[in-house]
Amino acid sequence: MHVTFPLMELSKAGGIRVILELANGLVKHGHRVTILLTRQTIGTSFPLDEGVQIKQSIAKKSVLGELWWLIRNIPNDSDIVVANYYLTSYPTAIVTFFSKKKGFYFIQDYEPDFFIRSGNGKLNVVKRMLAIISYYLPLCQITISSWLQDILYGLTRKKAFIINDGVDTDLFSTHRNDKNVKDVKCLMCFGRKDQRKGFSDLLDAVHILSRKIHLKLLIVTQDKDFGVILPVPIEIVSPSNDDELANCYRRADVFAFPSLREGFGLPPLEAMACGTPVVTTDCGGVLEYAEDSLNCLVVPVANPEAMAEGIRKILDDDDLALRLSQAGRKTACRFTWGDMVTKFESLLDKRY
Repeated sequence: MHVTFPLMELSKAGGIRVILELANGLVKHGHRVTILLTRQTIGTSFPLDEGVQIKQSIAKKSVLGELWWLIRNIPNDSDIVVANYYLTSYPTAIVTFFSKKKGFYFIQDYEPDFFIRSGNGKLNVVKRMLAIISYYLPLCQITISSWLQDILYGLTRKKAFIINDGVDTDLFSTHRNDKNVKDVKCLMCFGRKDQRKGFSDLLDAVHILSRKIHLKLLIVTQDKDFGVILPVPIEIVSPSNDDELANCYRRADVFAFPSLREGFGLPPLEAMACGTPVVTTDCGGVLEYAEDSLNCLVVPVANPEAMAEGIRKILDDDDLALRLSQAGRKTACRFTWGDMVTKFESLLDKRY
């Protein structure tokens, strides 16, 4: 089977990570995989199997030019074409409608929400409408959580297939534990300028905690020129690979995830795999694996006080921290990239 993934670009985003894991797994299972890139890309830190074929557009184009390039360059011998973004869904639908190829739309977030707060207002209205319309295209829908499946069904009455994300539990593991044993506790989070990630709420929570606990904030970010001023020590790191990221998780006494909405939310699961207790907001897709007081603490979104209280509970209660650490690790072991690829492959076979 020849599977083609049309992408706008490669990046360090979690959604791209999932696509590359699928591509790698399908190649290992003996399939041909082609990735089309419409833009010259800055690259990605995620590993890519040398058997994956990449075709990249060289000339700079308008968005319409990029979509036309995808239409013309989807290989004629492709059996399956998998879109992963509202823009790539349109060329996928066009090509598969006029051929025997099967078209899929792998939906990892509710993309209309991308265009509510940022950028040009009128342009955002157009993009938001195009994103909504893309869910009505004649493509077989796959998504990553029950929460996102429910949203899509409520909009289109089409029931998407669910294939959860995974985590490498060998790499993200507890085998090296260099957590801070001093009086200063280490709180880890991801730093994002994107308002949907709730980073400002986490900063407010740290302000609250700083009056009660000796705390250090470990911020993992890929954003350039990321500056933060807080009344606690701050360390800002940009891991270049998964091994470095896993070490960050293992250094932390608590991992905080303040996001407002997530299709799945992979970072808390990675932290769980590393045995790090997690406080996460009730941001949608995380409930696919996050169970309050069983394997993590779940707090309301946009509530810095609740986030601060959850972090404080874990830092003040060693028994709670240990219980969440152990349960979190068991939870993470149920979600693997291998299972994701097998389920994805099975779905393609059935629909093909």
